[in-house]
Amino acid sequence: MRASLKYIFLYLSLILAGFLVLKLIAVGIEDKCGFDLMADGTWMDSLAFLLIVQLIPLYVFVKRKYASLSFKLNYSFGDDFSIKKLYQWSALACVGCLLFDGMLQVLLPLEQLDLYVFGSIPDLEDNNFIDVVSACVMAPLVEESVCRGAIERRLLEKYRNPWIGVVISAIIFSLLHFNFEQGIQTGGLILGWVYYRTRNLWPCIFIHALNNILATILPDSWTEPPMPIAIVVAIVSGAALLYGAKKIYDITRDRTPLYVPVELPPALPPEAVNQQPESTPAD
Repeated sequence: MRASLKYIFLYLSLILAGFLVLKLIAVGIEDKCGFDLMADGTWMDSLAFLLIVQLIPLYVFVKRKYASLSFKLNYSFGDDFSIKKLYQWSALACVGCLLFDGMLQVLLPLEQLDLYVFGSIPDLEDNNFIDVVSACVMAPLVEESVCRGAIERRLLEKYRNPWIGVVISAIIFSLLHFNFEQGIQTGGLILGWVYYRTRNLWPCIFIHALNNILATILPDSWTEPPMPIAIVVAIVSGAALLYGAKKIYDITRDRTPLYVPVELPPALPPEAVNQQPESTPAD
């Protein structure tokens, strides 16, 4: 748990330090040129967010090897496994998760909480291209690297019960979005569970990115259907989520580590050491 707190502190410290440095630069530019570098809604403001909140933390976490973006699998999953199947069922689980959590906002009195499965999603009509790239590409990369690649990885190594790592990483994920409800919805949980099954970040990044892309291109009215339609969609999407998760479990059932640590030969017992023949002096 200490390592997880360390990663959270590092991530927040990098963001805070980046904003302080940029603020000093912006104040200097405004004093000399009269140009507000940090004006809300401008492409410069979006670029600053991309650099400070996403690019710099991602670089540090990967460079220091707190998280790995390697495509290599750490497990062999048996004859029924293929990368294509993994991403296929991950896509089904993602769509089911997105629709299911969206319908929860209709069926439960939670609309005022402004819930999103993976955080606020930009509107293509109201945001610039950098905002869309930030939400659909960079956010999945950096958030999965921090929450799953660093925090959950260490929790899985420390605790025998994998759900400790899955649930804690989901809660931390929600708190970093200032939205506790995300941690108890299916979004953060399914991401943590997929990472536990595969021990690879790219399926999680794929699910996260696909969710954000779909939520970006879908009209706002998709979360406002009539109650009967919302019930049907919730049932169908929940079934799709469960079926996709089951298929992921099936193809990753037989997990064999690919990298087995080299075992050193057993040490000789003390009595065997005492019985070693003494070396004879050279003539």
